[in-house]
Amino acid sequence: MEADAKAVGLGASALEQLRAEATLTQAAQQAGLPTTDALVAKIQALAKAAGEASGNLAKARVDSGIGFGRQTALLDPGDVSIAQQLRPIFGDDVPRALASSEAAALRFNNALGSVGQTASGTLTTGLTDILDGTKSVGQGFADMSKIIVRAIEEAIVKLLIAQPLMRSLGGMFGGSSVAGATMSSGLGAGTGGLSFPMFAGGTDSAPGGLAWVGEKRAGVSQPTSRRASDPQPHFDAD
Repeated sequence: MEADAKAVGLGASALEQLRAEATLTQAAQQAGLPTTDALVAKIQALAKAAGEASGNLAKARVDSGIGFGRQTALLDPGDVSIAQQLRPIFGDDVPRALASSEAAALRFNNALGSVGQTASGTLTTGLTDILDGTKSVGQGFADMSKIIVRAIEEAIVKLLIAQPLMRSLGGMFGGSSVAGATMSSGLGAGTGGLSFPMFAGGTDSAPGGLAWVGEKRAGVSQPTSRRASDPQPHFDAD
């Protein structure tokens, strides 16, 4: 506790160093070892190493959080939640996590859950309106059907259109891209620092969104030398 009090405000490295030094000193005293300069120096060296290791771990955790946050910043909240759930499996590899079969199953479950919640609330409200005479039986069931169908349509649009678009948008800005294409950040002038999928030799399965094409010409085995303004980002609208 005394070591913790001394290290308040000094960070994880200093805290762990003081803790280790206090623990080692106490252990040496309990063992009856004479407090020589050599022993003190050895304890301090071990404590310093423990402090450095703790500091490196703390920094790695912060860096991991920053990287994960950058990859998920433009994602749909549902995908962010899925990436968090799959983090124990895929770590900070958000694109791989969101392209996994586990992610697909979680999205489907979320879509069913959303429809179920809407249907439950709609049935409760609709049946109450029918019972208290606010609506006729026919009108009540007609309105309930419209709301439930709407909820199903919204779930489908979110699952098949909105979420993939948000993932594609995240990939354009150097975040998450689940398309599996290689992303490059060194595209030179004219791109504003954005990243795009690279298809030097062309492709028959390009994902939707921006892509960099035309690096190779027919019959040329290596990328040709071009000015930064020559190959232009191409928007594939499928």
